[in-house]
Amino acid sequence: MNKSKINEIKNRVYEAEGLLELLTNRPEITDSILPLVAKRLDEAQSMLKQLPAEPTPEPTLEPTLEPTLEPEPTLEPEPDPEPVYESEQEPDPEPVYESEPEPDPEPVSLSSHARFNPPAFCLNDRFRFRRSIFGGSDAEFNAAMRHIATLPDYQDALRYLGEEMGVDLEDEDVVDFLEILKPCWS
Repeated sequence: MNKSKINEIKNRVYEAEGLLELLTNRPEITDSILPLVAKRLDEAQSMLKQLPAEPTPEPTLEPTLEPTLEPEPTLEPEPDPEPVYESEQEPDPEPVYESEPEPDPEPVSLSSHARFNPPAFCLNDRFRFRRSIFGGSDAEFNAAMRHIATLPDYQDALRYLGEEMGVDLEDEDVVDFLEILKPCWS
């Protein structure tokens, strides 16, 4: 079996799982998240159908021995581990300056904008978007989210990502990122 195709299927299922988890924390965005969940599951199912079936082994004509029956051990099922989610943005480390820098304006947190409700990215989405949109840089992801929090509306966020950051707004990961951001302005 092609391991990379199987990993792609697993990624789609993990993304769907992350989106479903997001719904438990943010039920008000159900209408925008459910289509994404369905899309991820459809993609996984389509990819699964494309996998070649493994050939069944030829029957052998070797003599069979009757197995000796031993009692099966009984095992207690282990409880499923609780999923781990990042609850807060980790602060960027303070830069070290050789000379005293100009004082920055008041720092902006994700919740500082009056009309902006920060998105609740699950761990899977946060990792995926950081990897695919921000080149794997947590600092760039955090800086972009802080800047987006200061923007007055979704259209300004689109302009910022497309024009200032040079993000391809047609990319599948970016479209999913934007779908999660869209309801943040109320």
